[in-house]
Amino acid sequence: MAAPTLEQLLTELLEPQNPGIRRATARLKEALEEPRAGEELAALLRGADRPQVRQFSAVLLRRLLKRLRPELIQRLPTLLVEALEEEPDPPVRLSLVHLGAQLLPRAGPRIWAPLGRWVEEAAAGGDPRRKEGALQLLGVAVGVAPALVGVSRSPAHLLGLLRGGLRAGNSPGILQKGLRALGGVVGALPGGGPKSQIGDF
Repeated sequence: MAAPTLEQLLTELLEPQNPGIRRATARLKEALEEPRAGEELAALLRGADRPQVRQFSAVLLRRLLKRLRPELIQRLPTLLVEALEEEPDPPVRLSLVHLGAQLLPRAGPRIWAPLGRWVEEAAAGGDPRRKEGALQLLGVAVGVAPALVGVSRSPAHLLGLLRGGLRAGNSPGILQKGLRALGGVVGALPGGGPKSQIGDF
């Protein structure tokens, strides 16, 4: 199923009064069985007009991770960085963040490299939206895969990234994401106590 057709199908499923919801659900189930379903969903992360469709695509990709082709898994971190750079909608960014974090247990910490570079640049930059997204991604990723702390440049480096998010004068959103990320990093350090439970936020 081509990406525009899949986008139309997801749009139909999002309509609350859609009388054809059962038929659309059955069509989606069939579409997700197709070999290129992952690639088409990945295209919608940035290409779909409606934010709800972009979010739906990220959620479906997360559910399909075990079935995605290895070459798509390798491309997903870069696609996610591009989507995070452009995405203005907070719920969609959260779904993108959780998709990125779930790549770690699926593909291993080495998959983190493009995402890690983006986190460093965004966390150190002056754009509040990017900074908040970077801290959110870091916190969720460490919560899902504590081993990320061990493959980063150093725990001290991670804590240095978080320091910028905890400065006075930051927005409440940045402070919240920074505190949650700090809890995840500290909990993943040797002797740091139980791993922080970082859920949807």
